[in-house]
Amino acid sequence: MSLVSEHQRSSEFAIGDAARLGLSMSVLEEILHQVQVPILVTDLQGCSLFSNRAWERFHPVPPPGVVLEDWLCQFRFFDADGVNPIPHDQAPLARVLRGETVHEYEYAVRDQHGDLRFRRANGQQILDSQGHPFAAAVELHDITDERRLQQELSFQSLNDALTGCANRSLFNDRVRSALSRGDRNGTAVGILLADINQFAWVNHEHGSITGDRVLIEMADKLSAIVRASDTLARIGGDRFAIVVEDVSCSEELVELAERCRGVLGDSLRIDDISLRLRLSVGLALIEPGSSTAEVALRNAEDALRHGRESHSSDVAVFNTPMQQRVTRRTEVRCEIEQGLSHDGLFVTYQPLVDPVSERIVGVEALVRLRSREGQLIGPDEFIPIAEEAGLCPAIDGFVFREALRQASSWRSEFEGLGETGFPFHVACNVSSRSLVSSDWYGAVMGALQEHEVPCEMVALELTETSAMRLTESARRDLLRLRSMGIHVGLDDFGTGFSSLCHLRDLPYDFLKIDRSFINEILHNSSDRAIVQATLSMAKDLGLGTVAEGVAEGPQAALLAEMGAGMLQGYYFGRPSTPEVIADSLRVAHGTGEIG
Repeated sequence: MSLVSEHQRSSEFAIGDAARLGLSMSVLEEILHQVQVPILVTDLQGCSLFSNRAWERFHPVPPPGVVLEDWLCQFRFFDADGVNPIPHDQAPLARVLRGETVHEYEYAVRDQHGDLRFRRANGQQILDSQGHPFAAAVELHDITDERRLQQELSFQSLNDALTGCANRSLFNDRVRSALSRGDRNGTAVGILLADINQFAWVNHEHGSITGDRVLIEMADKLSAIVRASDTLARIGGDRFAIVVEDVSCSEELVELAERCRGVLGDSLRIDDISLRLRLSVGLALIEPGSSTAEVALRNAEDALRHGRESHSSDVAVFNTPMQQRVTRRTEVRCEIEQGLSHDGLFVTYQPLVDPVSERIVGVEALVRLRSREGQLIGPDEFIPIAEEAGLCPAIDGFVFREALRQASSWRSEFEGLGETGFPFHVACNVSSRSLVSSDWYGAVMGALQEHEVPCEMVALELTETSAMRLTESARRDLLRLRSMGIHVGLDDFGTGFSSLCHLRDLPYDFLKIDRSFINEILHNSSDRAIVQATLSMAKDLGLGTVAEGVAEGPQAALLAEMGAGMLQGYYFGRPSTPEVIADSLRVAHGTGEIG
């Protein structure tokens, strides 16, 4: 029940029964003064009859004889959001004097000091014993702190905490609104996505604090060049996005993209660190009625990806060939999803051999995809699409279970397989998304127990990029698996920019030297020196080595002479069926020769 109704009852009680209880009006007034809620009572002309101390601390009291409308004009009233002005006759007291009952009415007022305060008001007229109004009463609550907290929480939910830019949620909403207005007005909308190319390197070399400073600086510089009608957002990591309305042509977007790239200048200075950074920008121009927000953003992402992959330009505009690639990616994604549930995915195995005896000593499990029409889709095409779609954990889990099932089958056929006299292991690739998923460790342990494969027969390979993305929890899980005997290898070694740090921070059992260094090892002295240095370093660190991409005999002979631990490549065998691997094992187990 509101305090106004309490005040009304108190007033009626005071008029009718105060004498009977021996209470004076001064006692009743003192009671109301003790109430902490601001209360004002006026006559029907708005002249103050009573205000308690809480009101007087909280709000000026209309002075005697002043015209209410003139008094209200001292203040500026706004709606509940504090944005849009409202007329003075919408003030709570003015409404009550007109005979309205005000209930939980929220508004804002700028006081005589210029401060904007938010209020919640209740009010009504007070009736005498005959039911005739003779006064008006209003109570007010100051909800400024409450409202500002709500605004802060709302801002945090819609804006990036680091840069203050719009976040992905708000940006998506702005894109939808912009497209809707564009459809109504017949105008085009532009979407711009920008990534900082060397941002991962900045974080790793100079720390996340410097990385945050770069993002803040970038946001400030981009904010300075976008129009007030445009929306700038940080939608994840080092990615910024801009939605631009009323775009006349794609050249207008390209011009904006070049201005965005220009904000970095020759270098960006953070304290005493000078950073040479570049932006890659993807653009999409959406004509009226041609697209949804989701498709528009995907088109800009496709343009950004195309520019990065083709290395043709730092600014790429979505076009018809890109649309064809989008259609193809959608088709492949559907094939992957179908493959996971309808046997379209299958596992092949590529031999790992001893460089001296050339006997098979292991295999790498490699996933392949067959479409519903029976056509093979290459891993270079479907793996990046799976990564983008978040399907890698499901694929990794499938490959791991299938590889362990096959390893168990081979162990049943070949006595002593995987033991000292018959060394053999199965290597599986694992993506960063799998490693950071909450159920990966449990899935690995479950597959090991189900198929009864010794941990020493299992190897997990992760790339330097995956290693960079490991969470602390994923790192602990990986170390737990390694302590149980599972081998951990760093794949594509030498192609990243922080390999030595990874060797220090996460203990590995072996390195896989990337095929790019093996391809020209016979003819390129630099590649030969890099491979020799890697093999020497691995030996000093007590690490095994695998040289992948061996395509011819002279390469194999040179790598054996240089001390490579294992070799892998088409020279020894392409990824094959389990039956072909079994044939090689029979030959190796029986005669010591590779078939």
